[in-house]
Amino acid sequence: MNTSMHHYFDLQDHLNNFLFKGLDITDVTGLILTCIVVFVMTVLLESMKVLQLYYDAKFRQDPLTYGQSDKQTDASIQDRLPLFSSLLIPSSMKQIQRRRLKYRFCGFVAHTINVCIAYFIMLAVMTFNGWIGISVIVGAGFGHFLVGTISYRIAFKYSMLSSVPTLTMSRPTSESEQQLVT
Repeated sequence: MNTSMHHYFDLQDHLNNFLFKGLDITDVTGLILTCIVVFVMTVLLESMKVLQLYYDAKFRQDPLTYGQSDKQTDASIQDRLPLFSSLLIPSSMKQIQRRRLKYRFCGFVAHTINVCIAYFIMLAVMTFNGWIGISVIVGAGFGHFLVGTISYRIAFKYSMLSSVPTLTMSRPTSESEQQLVT
């Protein structure tokens, strides 16, 4: 049994059996194309994380806020919610269940794709090629730069529309609250 796999990163320009048997990278052009593909897969992984966060937030959203447009600002949602909440009640529980099932299924698909891409990236890094490792790190940083603000917006927006209460850290104001903390 010949195990010539080394356990340190190198900067060679050839890879034998990259991800699949028979997929050999033998020149610099092939390595550059492989690094670009791995870079794009890593950016896609970061994007899929945000998509998964979106579907999870939509699943946890309060059914009374389903009628509100995604284009409304956060201030208008807070101002209009008490006034129009009775008009936003969905027509039936089946409608709520179908919508939640749709969001749960889309989240399932996004998670499955996310796991598949993550495993391919892990296998690519396990070739111990330094250029592949660098393309993964740069792709993760660039992907977070591109879609990072979207994830913060989703988390902020849907925390206000969530049917699950979010915990906030606040300082105790009364003496009895201070005694509970200590």
